[in-house]
Amino acid sequence: MNSIKSYFAIITLMLLTVSLSAQPKAGKRSQKGQQSIENLKSELNLTDEQVSQFESISEQFKADAKALKTDESLSLEEKKEAFSTLRAEREAAIVTILTMDQIQKLETLKEERQALRQEKKEEARKYFQSIDREGMKAEMKAYKSENIKPVILEQRQKLELEISLQDKQEIARLRESAKAVKQEMKAKKAEFKAERQKGQKPGPEMREAMQRIAEPYKADLESAKAIAAKYDAEITALLEEMEDDKEAWKSDMKSIRDKYTPDEKPEGLGKTRKRGQHGKKGQANSEREKMFDDHEQKRKVKFLLMDPSAETATTLAPDPKLDNLTVYPNPALSNTKLEYEVLTAGNVLVELQNQQGQVLRTLLNQYQDAGKYTLDVDLSNVRGNVFYYVVKNQNSILSQKVIKANR
Repeated sequence: MNSIKSYFAIITLMLLTVSLSAQPKAGKRSQKGQQSIENLKSELNLTDEQVSQFESISEQFKADAKALKTDESLSLEEKKEAFSTLRAEREAAIVTILTMDQIQKLETLKEERQALRQEKKEEARKYFQSIDREGMKAEMKAYKSENIKPVILEQRQKLELEISLQDKQEIARLRESAKAVKQEMKAKKAEFKAERQKGQKPGPEMREAMQRIAEPYKADLESAKAIAAKYDAEITALLEEMEDDKEAWKSDMKSIRDKYTPDEKPEGLGKTRKRGQHGKKGQANSEREKMFDDHEQKRKVKFLLMDPSAETATTLAPDPKLDNLTVYPNPALSNTKLEYEVLTAGNVLVELQNQQGQVLRTLLNQYQDAGKYTLDVDLSNVRGNVFYYVVKNQNSILSQKVIKANR
């Protein structure tokens, strides 16, 4: 039992300690780290010799971890396994430094901090439960549709007058390519979401799958960057014309958010991470940012790929809301049934797409009243084994993967 406690105590120590360098870096992070070290020295009564040993172990771990991070010959899974080995070696080395009394003190500190974290976690849970998220999202979406999108679209229509016919054709192709990648990623995320609902936790394969989907799009992205650079002066001028509007939008969106947010916030909440910092979301953002030289380039490419002929929410007729998309049998030898529900009447488009997001067949494109619908589809003359049924309108998209079994 003591050995188990020792193990977890060591893990806690490594979470609490930072680099014990003799010459700390300047800045708030370094000052905070030094304060944590001083607290541990006092609480655990570390000797100068123990501090020196910690310094040596910490510096070696940092160097090994940095080398591992930059090693491009290893896969993500191999890096994780190697990093786990590094941590185990570090913890084994630290075990030889602390006395049993120090380990017991550290265990007490760990329990106190766990209790405090649990208390703050409960406060945060109650805080977020008190927020009407659906109401806030709906109001923000309506505000964007009525106030932001029409202005941005008007600016994009001005840019269209400056673009050559050849570039317009290439932009249209790039726009469809981006839509196809987005659709495939959405379908893949739906698969992983279904696995999570079944109790299966996706590992690094989800991230790797997304990377595989995005890989063929990189060439198209470079083409989009090149066209954006060609019209950089025009795009920059049009975006700058919206700077005053942006400040007003930012203020209005904050007012909406504040309207749904309780006045008193639990201590420690609201400290968001920047792009690229540790954490799953930070890592995902960092991976996406790597595709662009900077945020401004990403903004300009996104502006370029906007569809200038798109209608805004102020001009659209009420869009049908879609729900309950199911396909059976799945897998199927040839014939399948596609069922979906239209909650609000309007035009509905149903497509059969391949894994690359290319449309193989348009199965339906017509106005439909509210209600449930069934569509029979024959896959016998369609080449391939994996397809996606896509049901969509202006603002709603449902997709379902279907597998054609071999006879």
